[in-house]
Amino acid sequence: MKKIWMIVLVLAVAIVLIGLYLIIFSCNFKFGYSNKQGCYVEKSIKTNNYDFCKKSPNPSWCYQDVAIRLEDEDICKRIEHLNFSSTCVTQIAVIKKDETICEKIDGPMLYGCYVEVLNPDQGVLNS
Repeated sequence: MKKIWMIVLVLAVAIVLIGLYLIIFSCNFKFGYSNKQGCYVEKSIKTNNYDFCKKSPNPSWCYQDVAIRLEDEDICKRIEHLNFSSTCVTQIAVIKKDETICEKIDGPMLYGCYVEVLNPDQGVLNS
């Protein structure tokens, strides 16, 4: 009889520990938009696996947050919306003060990137 209770106790402890792990370490159990979003950003950075952003409430924002924190404009390519991707690249070009990064932008926002980097007082990001 003692053996059965010991097994039940061990199983109960294991279930509780698994539940705590899921609550603490799984982004799905985070409450509120910003907590979930931040969780996916942190997971992406810590694991160097940006696919976590696909699961976030707003993947584009996740990719942008990761790209800016890592100062890696290549991550911006994962953003599907062209204007949002261009803004991501522009922000990193401004952070690095490197106008050559602007060349990674296709489309009408290329000029705006150069303005932001070369004339930060006139740019939209710095106003």
